[in-house]
Amino acid sequence: MNIWRHSLTMATVALVVAGVASAIIRAPTERPRLPRPEPVVTMRPAVVALPPTARDILGGAALLDLKAAQRTRLRALDATWTSESTAAQADLDATTAEFSRFMDEARATGRTSLPEIQRRAAEIGELSAALRRRRQRHAEAATAILDEWQRTRLEQVTRPVASGGSDESR
Repeated sequence: MNIWRHSLTMATVALVVAGVASAIIRAPTERPRLPRPEPVVTMRPAVVALPPTARDILGGAALLDLKAAQRTRLRALDATWTSESTAAQADLDATTAEFSRFMDEARATGRTSLPEIQRRAAEIGELSAALRRRRQRHAEAATAILDEWQRTRLEQVTRPVASGGSDESR
């Protein structure tokens, strides 16, 4: 009887294995999947056109039909801007170079604090923002020298064109 019991057990196991195999084979081939996350679309930041300096405006003198008095005022404004911006840019460059040296040393030694990195980075940000504000004031002073039609024309020729598109679509 022991042999019958063993045969019966083996037959039962064989039936169970056959049933499971049959269920697996007949099961749908597509298994439910977790939804995939939407692809992350990264866009490059928009190109911000720098406002035209007095020198930029002087470069388009023929296009803008600048008068002699306007040219004289723009040259004086350009000289002032050149001296101011050179000093401000030198300060920014020096601070940036010092920050770079600081970070190289921090990486090499592994010793620095996040607040110190943030403080130094904020200093660069402040100098950069101050230079942008100065340039904006300079550009406003330079465009104030122009007549209304000259400002309109300058805006038309200095407007940034979107990459990959044509200006006709605007």
